[in-house]
Amino acid sequence: MPPYVCGIMPSRAALRAVDVVFEVYSQKVYNVAATVVNAEGAVIAVLRGDDATPHTIEHSYNNVYTSITTGPIL
Repeated sequence: MPPYVCGIMPSRAALRAVDVVFEVYSQKVYNVAATVVNAEGAVIAVLRGDDATPHTIEHSYNNVYTSITTGPIL
């Protein structure tokens, strides 16, 4: 599934999306932050892992913002 989504994502779905990221990456022992944004780049949900460094939130946002502004919206 691509990291970009067209349309409006309900807040519960955004929370589930960040939860799935943590389920997947915690099994691989990565310390991550997950960010969900809408088509305009506004943050819907963000979650930083307990052991993740502070800059991971900014990097997470930058990665998803780049993907929605440079990739096609499906």
